[in-house]
Amino acid sequence: MNGKELAPTLAVLAAALGPRHAEAVQEIAQAARQSGEATLGTLPLLADLVHAAEAAGSFAVEKDYVRLFLSPRGALCPPWEGVWVGDSPCLFGPRHESVLSFARRLKVEPHNFEKESADHVATELTLAGFFLSTNNGRVFSEFWEEHLKPWLPKFGRCLEEHANTDFYRLVGKALQDLAHGLAEPDPPAVAPCSDGH
Repeated sequence: MNGKELAPTLAVLAAALGPRHAEAVQEIAQAARQSGEATLGTLPLLADLVHAAEAAGSFAVEKDYVRLFLSPRGALCPPWEGVWVGDSPCLFGPRHESVLSFARRLKVEPHNFEKESADHVATELTLAGFFLSTNNGRVFSEFWEEHLKPWLPKFGRCLEEHANTDFYRLVGKALQDLAHGLAEPDPPAVAPCSDGH
């Protein structure tokens, strides 16, 4: 997968793991269809997620989201790096600060970080996609190695194993495939923008 294919995949996965999950994925698909955007419109993952969301229904996907990520009884698959990496799982801790520091070093400010820990998987995937879309492969690789590679495969397995809906099972498998693909010897090349910049 090259950078031109990877950036939209990261955007779709970030949307699927964010608070508007299935609705956001359906909006991306609709926008891709309306704009004729070939990259997003032909992304098999996007079509599969839209189908899975429609087949399960919005209530089932929402229930699975709460169960997997927010349950007061203990989230089955906590979506924060700080829970998966480090000695003591915590929110707004060292991993949050590390993501903020990394982003701020590049003059990027993660959205809503005062309310949501910056090490949330959707935020990290969004930042990674941003680094690719700005043709900054070195920064993407550094961010990937430091923040996503250490925990994304385990998180993806957790989703695939514990999800009740195909929507989140597909997301889990896609995260594992992404991590496996980026672990191969030749990392994705960052393709130039279509306008030549």
